[in-house]
Amino acid sequence: MGRRDKLGLATCILLSVTSLTQAWALSVEQVSRANDLFVLGSEVLLAFKDIDDTASEFQDALRFAHELAAGNATLEGGSRWQKLASTYRDAADKLQKQSLPTAFDESRYSVSWRDFAACHTRDQSLLLLDGYSAELNAAAVRGAEMAAKLTAQSEDLASISAAVTELVELLENVPLLLKVEWDWYDLRVNVGPSAAELKRTIDGRRMEIAAAIERLKARKDNLDQNIDDLRKTECWLVGRWVGTINIEGTQFPMTLEITGEPANYSLVYSLNGKTASGVCIEQADGRSRRIVFRPSCQGPGSIYQFSLSVSEAYDAVSGVETDTDNPEAKIVIDLRRQ
Repeated sequence: MGRRDKLGLATCILLSVTSLTQAWALSVEQVSRANDLFVLGSEVLLAFKDIDDTASEFQDALRFAHELAAGNATLEGGSRWQKLASTYRDAADKLQKQSLPTAFDESRYSVSWRDFAACHTRDQSLLLLDGYSAELNAAAVRGAEMAAKLTAQSEDLASISAAVTELVELLENVPLLLKVEWDWYDLRVNVGPSAAELKRTIDGRRMEIAAAIERLKARKDNLDQNIDDLRKTECWLVGRWVGTINIEGTQFPMTLEITGEPANYSLVYSLNGKTASGVCIEQADGRSRRIVFRPSCQGPGSIYQFSLSVSEAYDAVSGVETDTDNPEAKIVIDLRRQ
């Protein structure tokens, strides 16, 4: 719709008054600013998706103003401005009750230290933490976008308040329109204050969003630094693996269990139901995914060595047992995480 089609109440006032007296007239600038009450008000309220009848209310007010100016309508109780004031107040109330656009369900990104430390759950924990970092960033972006919209709405409401003030002054000073008491009353008592209330609510929400964005950025920076530091730490080869050991073509059940943490692991294994503890650990490294141990560091058991590799997903252990007295003999071991 072009500017000429957007005839506001101020334009109607000008048309009516100039037909009675040539001594009083509105400037083009005054007409334009007064007309913005309709144009900008409609744009602001349409920004709230739950208010879908705003445009029609403005069109009703425009048509009634034209009819009144042409002498084809009579004043009735109430006014279109009452609906507008109510709409502004409803918009302020809804905005206050809405969650901040920066909010999201952070419980979905809960990661325990043990989940991160353990080799077999670290990758999944890292994915979760990376997702948390991305969500923090997305929340900050949403907040910035909403803040920009609220800034524009606040500026529009400031223009509307100025237009309301001007229209009230016109209604007070044009003798022909003194009978339009409902316009004067509702503009001054209802529309003006409700628009100001909505602007205060919008400005307050903008400040809340700005503070929330700063908190999100600080948390994301801290989280990203912690993730980088944690990636450099050695994961823990803890867990229990169950499978078989093949001795001269016969398979026997075998279990391997590692507890503790790097540099302080404890290892217990069992062969065919017989458990051995206090073993001599020569290597247990999460980075190289290697486990090397002997049944004992000294004595008869020290001649046997278990040399095992852990799968990339840390869900399987495989390797051989060798005998220093018979190095050619290699006993195959195949275990799966339980």
